[in-house]
Amino acid sequence: MLYASVFRSTADETNGRGLPRGLWTIDPQTAVATVIPAAAALPVLKGMDYNPDDGFMYAVIGPNGAQSIIRFDLKSFDPTVVVVIPPSVYAGVTGVPFDGVAVGEGKVFLTTGLNTLYGNIPIGVLNLVTGTFETGLPAPRKVAENSYYAGGATYFRPFELVCAADINNDGMVSGDDLATLISGWGASGSADLDASGVVDAGDLTVLLSAWGACP
Repeated sequence: MLYASVFRSTADETNGRGLPRGLWTIDPQTAVATVIPAAAALPVLKGMDYNPDDGFMYAVIGPNGAQSIIRFDLKSFDPTVVVVIPPSVYAGVTGVPFDGVAVGEGKVFLTTGLNTLYGNIPIGVLNLVTGTFETGLPAPRKVAENSYYAGGATYFRPFELVCAADINNDGMVSGDDLATLISGWGASGSADLDASGVVDAGDLTVLLSAWGACP
């Protein structure tokens, strides 16, 4: 199922034009969009991504210069503020909001559209374990004047890591790998499949999702 956030201006709402604002589901087979009544109280989402490690959707909300990261589950849709984005994350650039969100490696990555009017903003990096922002990734470089990229983002585990869950390298993700993971629970090491620094539920999710023969 696809999820999409819809924004409708106050003028359109007053005149009954456009789709109702809120969170919608889109069936990837039929392309039919359906509004989620339980998500009606969500604010306008500037960008969002699902974190399979904890089952929450993470999103950015708020106006320029006063943004926050929120999270919500896909049943109650009750939003919780994870952190208010401090001015330091914007590296002195004003007037440009973060509108791309990607979750992976136990972190939330924030991107923003880039064009020559505003300059570059580093990619924001929130550590979900500590709840604090790390040093941002270097701002993406423009290859030519007047070129730009959009603010969308996603996290992708490279193909070569698909069978990282095969801890004993026997070509199968099986009970032997599960036993190794459990024996290393709470520590670091080869069973830290998501590179979060500790063997935990996130690694168990990676292992179970790769169960069976390696490609």
